[in-house]
Amino acid sequence: MKAVALFASFACVMVWGAAQAAVPSVASAAEAEHADMVVTLLGTGSPSLSPERFGPSTLVQANGLNLMFDAGRGSTIRLAQLGVPLGAVNATFLTHFHSDHINGLADLWATSYLPSPQNRRTSAFQLYGPQGTQIVAEGLRMTMTADLIIRQNDNESTAEAQRIEVHSFHRPGVVFDEKGVKVTAFPVNHGAAIKPSYGYKVQYKGHTVTLSGDTRYDPRVIENAKGADVLVHEVNVISTHHQDEAWAKPIREHHTSPEEAGRVFAQAQPRLAVFSHISRPGPQDETNTDAMLLQRAQQVWPQGKVVVGSDLMRIYVGKDVTYSAWAQ
Repeated sequence: MKAVALFASFACVMVWGAAQAAVPSVASAAEAEHADMVVTLLGTGSPSLSPERFGPSTLVQANGLNLMFDAGRGSTIRLAQLGVPLGAVNATFLTHFHSDHINGLADLWATSYLPSPQNRRTSAFQLYGPQGTQIVAEGLRMTMTADLIIRQNDNESTAEAQRIEVHSFHRPGVVFDEKGVKVTAFPVNHGAAIKPSYGYKVQYKGHTVTLSGDTRYDPRVIENAKGADVLVHEVNVISTHHQDEAWAKPIREHHTSPEEAGRVFAQAQPRLAVFSHISRPGPQDETNTDAMLLQRAQQVWPQGKVVVGSDLMRIYVGKDVTYSAWAQ
């Protein structure tokens, strides 16, 4: 499906070239269509329940492949909004096993093997992740045992379409390499008790998109995002009036503050830095708004381009890097 068909309804876009300062512009349909890679933030939220920010999930499209990174709550709904059939997802990659990163996985898998046009996966579901991913897959199959049998007996799906093919890894390196699109996994520091935890780097036609995964400040993110076209990074922003309370301490210790993310951006120097998986637990006030989040990061990297992601925001990667918010 061509990008122009998927994204023709989008309006305001910020465009900037690698060799010039950022300037406002409007992307044409042709620019979207000819992007080498398209990154869509399917969900930019956290475990907190929000109708505006669904659970963490990112779609990377390159050379006809639909690669999905994490499957948080509501990610299938976002795919439907994009017009991407669930059966068209070629591979799903897990960063780690926190519930907010996998609680949409059962829906993605079990709905995708249904016969309706919105789904129609006929081959095995391809699942990539660190050691432990096999256990997740087995749990999914156990949960859906009755559904699997009924759907086969009713000729709604086949055993092959229902099969989960697991590709697990236990060390950093290339975990996917098809049609010129390469995915590299790298470990990140999400806290001493949260292992394994990985980020991913996606490369195609000389372009790089890096996804931090859940992490504290980690030089390994910087290493894998050096000069990247796009760095999608997690962030935690708690009201300054509540950040020292007992409930906030473990959250702060497992995530990156806006200032720490700014340090990562300043050292990695991506063409565009995007905040996603925005963890904003607890009371909301003037100290933890999107505007304050952006201001705090830009104080550390004032010369760079940083945006606060929103659900269904698209980023087009080619000669220029462009982004657009979802047009309602």
